[in-house]
Amino acid sequence: MDDCACEVPEKKSLFQRTGFLITVTVFAVITSAYPLYAGMFNTKASLPVAVDETTVQRVVIDVKGMTCAGCEAHVNAELSNVSGVAEHSASYEVGSATVLYDPAQATEAELIEAIERAGYTASIPKPKDQ
Repeated sequence: MDDCACEVPEKKSLFQRTGFLITVTVFAVITSAYPLYAGMFNTKASLPVAVDETTVQRVVIDVKGMTCAGCEAHVNAELSNVSGVAEHSASYEVGSATVLYDPAQATEAELIEAIERAGYTASIPKPKDQ
C-alpha cells in the first residue's frame, strides 16, 4: 500500500523549531541585560593616585549622552586614565560625573577631553547668579 503524500507530517522550518526559538530568546535576554554586567568587562585596576590632599579640587561635569550603567563604566574608565584623578563617579541618571583631582597634575579641560574620548558630550556648568 502506497502512502499518500498528504499523510506525511510536514517538516517544520528552521524558524519554527524549538531549539532555534530557545537560542534566540536566550540571546535576547543576555543582550538586553548588558548594562547590568557591563562593569565586569572593565578590567583595568585602579591604581592609587598620589595627590596632595590639601590641593584636591572637586568638580561636577555635565555629561550628555549617557543612557545606562554601561555608559557610566565607559566614562569612569576614561577618567581613571587621567593622571591626578583621585576619585571619580559618573551617573547616567543625573547626567554628570563628579571628579576629585589634583589641579597640579590635571586640568578641567583634560577631564572633559577624557569624557569626550568615551563618546559623550561634556561641559562644566556655569555658576548660577543669585
